[in-house]
Amino acid sequence: MSTQNSSKSYRLNIYHLSFWSIFLTLAFIITSCTYPGRGKAPEIRLTIENPLPIKRKDVPIILKLSDLKKVAADFSLNMFRVATADNRDISSQADDMNSDGERDELVFLIDLEPQQIKEIVIMYTPRDTSANPQYTSITIGYTKRVQAGVFPELKGIAWESEFIAYRLPFNERTSVGVFCKETEGLSFPQLISDISAGRQTAMPIQPIDSWFGCGGFALWDGETLIPLGDQSNPYPRIIANGPIRAVVQLIFDNWKFRSDVLKVTSTFSIFGGQQWSKHHLKIEGNSAPIQIATGLPKPKNIKVTQNVKEGFIYTWGKQSNWSLSDKLGLSIIYPTNYFDSAKEDIPVKGITKQILNHAIILNPDEESQLQYYFMAAWNRGEDGVKTEADFANLVKFTAAEINAPPIVKILPKALKSRTAK
Repeated sequence: MSTQNSSKSYRLNIYHLSFWSIFLTLAFIITSCTYPGRGKAPEIRLTIENPLPIKRKDVPIILKLSDLKKVAADFSLNMFRVATADNRDISSQADDMNSDGERDELVFLIDLEPQQIKEIVIMYTPRDTSANPQYTSITIGYTKRVQAGVFPELKGIAWESEFIAYRLPFNERTSVGVFCKETEGLSFPQLISDISAGRQTAMPIQPIDSWFGCGGFALWDGETLIPLGDQSNPYPRIIANGPIRAVVQLIFDNWKFRSDVLKVTSTFSIFGGQQWSKHHLKIEGNSAPIQIATGLPKPKNIKVTQNVKEGFIYTWGKQSNWSLSDKLGLSIIYPTNYFDSAKEDIPVKGITKQILNHAIILNPDEESQLQYYFMAAWNRGEDGVKTEADFANLVKFTAAEINAPPIVKILPKALKSRTAK
């Protein structure tokens, strides 16, 4: 995959330069949001319930602006503060997910005890600030835990949390590569510096031979994978790059499938504190339902474990090029309502060489959209995964979390009794 004209090349350079200027200027502290200064501030209250009998850490909570405005018509994501009921700050950010110039989602991370119900308060400055001159604002910074960018040195678009990093290269394969980390933290600046200087990197890029990599995708016509054509014109962009959520997107125009010419929008997101990445796909221009294939590589002497009922598949073993003692775990977690079938070694149209893989066939919904998750863990990292049993537990735990999201209830009245500090 490559950019098709000078304007796309210009976009890549802008993203790259913007990343470095922001990183060098702010180090790992980024301005996330602003919130009302001292004085009486309106607020929205909500409760978040953990339906599982397990402790959960860094749980992503995503609220749409439209839902918040249903209880507070003057709510704005321009100036706000998210806090616990006892007035402790919670890391948060606001993102423009549909690229229309207006932020439309609020996201934050919380910890939850088993079956706990936690109350959250969102204080804000009303949208019509000219009518409320008493509301001043200050800026609050949160430690940056995720990162994303379009990097020429990495030959693709990449995103990371403190624990893991992923890349989708610019070639004909829509495959996801894995960068492993021995130490916790954001790594792209050092990785790019090592590559530019020709030094050995301490963050190995895992060679993955299958068409999918770890959770990549392709269209499936029932017999073969349908890869990108020369006229697909992929366009990468960064949707969000805040302290706790990074979102990257690739838009594939002119993807030919049978008699249709499709537009496929592929959106990857990652959150602070997490090793998994979410992949959302949207297909436009299809005259009939289309199936999607994702999957994992199939190295020799490594077994695959699949649980159709709980919606996951994983492998564990020697799958990296770092050392003989390395063990790498790769997994896909999918909502079971999308699942169609599991297949082995499915062929790619136009390629005669056999490509070994474990494939999962998924059915998009009535709007030709679907989502699934993928995850990797290395036995040399600091995330606590050292054995196959550790990785199996991580996959099962993550699948349980994904299948039982927190129950969020926005309370019906915006109050004005709290003093913002």
